[in-house]
Amino acid sequence: MPMLGVKLYKKPVCIKFPDTEIPNICDSNMSDFILKINAYHKYSDGTYSFDTVGKFDGNDVGLNLSINSKLTAGFAYDSVRKKSFCQNGVAFHSYGKMSDLFINAISKIYGLQRYNLIFKDGASFTALPMESNKIEFEKRRINIKLFTNYKNLDEYGEVYIYIDLPRHVIEVREKDESYRISFLKALSLNY
Repeated sequence: MPMLGVKLYKKPVCIKFPDTEIPNICDSNMSDFILKINAYHKYSDGTYSFDTVGKFDGNDVGLNLSINSKLTAGFAYDSVRKKSFCQNGVAFHSYGKMSDLFINAISKIYGLQRYNLIFKDGASFTALPMESNKIEFEKRRINIKLFTNYKNLDEYGEVYIYIDLPRHVIEVREKDESYRISFLKALSLNY
């Protein structure tokens, strides 16, 4: 799914990966999640779209992740490049029930006691690539820091995503436990 406002000029390039074992959502010290990339699409304008899936409590969970073509390296000479902050840089798109199960799995692992959450289609985040080199998803793991509603401090939060196309995985890693609610609110229609 392309991001809203992105014009598609040609049919996207779609690469599908052979079926392999689906990595489980894992609970480390900071409750990180790993999803397998089943397929990705690269559109003619440079936008990427990743189809992902994982397992939790025996159920398939997943989402589509789209990356804005305007993302550029976030660092130069060990300093943040302010121009590299990209509003609507990353968007999470729903697969329906699979995505609802994903957000409820996050809530359960976070220990937030919220149930029957509905995944918000097109939840977008301001993004800052934590990279000093050109962003080349096909060549190496790319780290992107996402920001939830930075205009409202009550809803502000940060989370990292690592897109590792060579290994066919996307990792969602929390920065701090205090941002858990803001991340879930950003992804949910009914939190």
